[in-house]
Amino acid sequence: MKRLQRRIFGVLFILFFLAQSSNASHLLGGEIVWECLPTGKYRFTLTLYRDCTGIPLTQTTQTLSTNAGSTITCTRIATNYINKECNAPTCAGATVPYIGAIEQHIYRSGPITLTGTPPASGWHFQWSSCCRPGTVTNLQNSGSQGYVLRAFMYPYTPPGATAPLSANPCYDNSPDFLEAPDVTVCSGFDAEYLSLGFDKDLDSLYYDWDQPKQSGTGPPWTNVVWNTTTPNNYSSTAPLPGTAQNASNVPALLDNQLGRIQFKSYTTGSFATCIRIEEYRYGQLIGAVFRDIPIFVKSCGSVANNAPTLAFGWYPGYDTLTPVFVNNKLSYYEMTVYAKTPVKFKMTSQDFDLKPDFTPQTITFVGQGGNLSPRPNYNNINNCFFQSPCATITSLNSGGGFTSSLNNDVEFNWQTTCDHLTYQQYLGGSNKNTYEFFFRFEDNSCPIPAFSYATVKINVLNYPPIPPDLSNSCISYQPNGDISFDWVPPADTGIQFDSYVIFRSNAGGAFTGIDTIPGYLTTTYTDASPPAGLNQYFMRTLGGCSLVSVPSDTIQSIELSLTAVPPPPNSSVAVLSWNAKNPSGPYGETYQIWREICGSGNWELVDSTKSLLYND
Repeated sequence: MKRLQRRIFGVLFILFFLAQSSNASHLLGGEIVWECLPTGKYRFTLTLYRDCTGIPLTQTTQTLSTNAGSTITCTRIATNYINKECNAPTCAGATVPYIGAIEQHIYRSGPITLTGTPPASGWHFQWSSCCRPGTVTNLQNSGSQGYVLRAFMYPYTPPGATAPLSANPCYDNSPDFLEAPDVTVCSGFDAEYLSLGFDKDLDSLYYDWDQPKQSGTGPPWTNVVWNTTTPNNYSSTAPLPGTAQNASNVPALLDNQLGRIQFKSYTTGSFATCIRIEEYRYGQLIGAVFRDIPIFVKSCGSVANNAPTLAFGWYPGYDTLTPVFVNNKLSYYEMTVYAKTPVKFKMTSQDFDLKPDFTPQTITFVGQGGNLSPRPNYNNINNCFFQSPCATITSLNSGGGFTSSLNNDVEFNWQTTCDHLTYQQYLGGSNKNTYEFFFRFEDNSCPIPAFSYATVKINVLNYPPIPPDLSNSCISYQPNGDISFDWVPPADTGIQFDSYVIFRSNAGGAFTGIDTIPGYLTTTYTDASPPAGLNQYFMRTLGGCSLVSVPSDTIQSIELSLTAVPPPPNSSVAVLSWNAKNPSGPYGETYQIWREICGSGNWELVDSTKSLLYND
């Protein structure tokens, strides 16, 4: 009996050990994000990443726990293979054991109503599981450490409001990721990883390292235990190899504005990392999501594989991009245009490296962006995450398509409109929206392709219209009593002008709009049958995207008074007085005095003066 009990215990122990090993062998990390649906409800998405060489991920549903109400059930909607090994078509095609071949599983909830207001510490949404792979280089006993994926939703108080908004209806989309993580790099080569985060609301994003979590129902959760044994000194802010592990390593540098990680590692292995993306609106932190994934560094041999080049080309009459450097390194390219301006430029890539069979490598173009028509065709101006019309990409290659040998040429086109300026109301009245685009040219080298990235930021501004110049206008009465005046058109590129508006005040009353002039080159106006008394005028320009210019100078009709001294019929002096053309003062204008001998019909110039009083 005792022998049977020992055998049973031994079988159970083996099964338990195998179960723990299976759990520890397949999961690589993930992230949680949410959407604000037009119905005012939320929809949550959980993304998990599985090691292709581990056990399958068979669950069709996953559950998020939260302090914002009941648990949230997410159903699997897609399974994708990423980080292909030499273009293996499926996860099953990856060579065992291939480090870095990943399967992506996407789970999504139905519409969710959240009631109340998030506390100052935020609502959190979490998913947890055991265990991490047992081969994570920068963690101690990684196989015994689990995962906690999390996201935070914080309160938001709009400008002028006295209390935070209720979460019902929804008011925010969390930051999200345009692409699954490409996390395998070659040792000894310059490496670059870009999270490709974006925000549908165009909120400001900030990237930073964070602690991977291993267990708990926090916050706070239990942090992972880093491998700090000599010579290792890994931590949440230094999760990748540095000079402590190898003097030739270049420590990782994280660009907080773009999320780009650049490093060079001669140390191979699997390295746990966690990137936090915070979103800010009017300076308020309103959400944070976390991507917990490993970055793999593996030996690719000593044969150098150069990344394809990436160069921009410009077209006459179109704006050009300006490179922006951060810490003396190229960070991104930027362009600022006014709404309604078309944007057009060319991208060219070259790669003359050969494959082992001495045939040229191929170069594949990949573009991503909230306002970019999606791949594979990039040609639909009405299909993008953000406001249409969408930017498009056109192949300039002789055979068409976006994969080509030796040279790959593509053209970017985007017709900006006022809709791109007013797409979101969350920009603090800045009359400006910034759209990010991500471009990559990638070769097909084995075992790991090399690539070149470029991030492009296009700022779309509202073009403030300029009023016409009335400083030297001539205002005059016509014989029939009409009042005419002229002006000089403002400098204009054709984008910020829609029309002129004439405003009039009579006898010191309020100014009201009396007419609209659609012609930019129109320079005169006649006020037909104006009311009696002193009339004042100014003009504004309508243009840009529903903007109105500041007022022009104000001019007014000249009302002349004549007093005879001494009184008639013995008068010998005419005392003339009048008001200035400009109500704020004469500004040095010269007035001519003209006189007609009664009944002669002949007018003669008597004098000129800068005064508003004259004795004849």
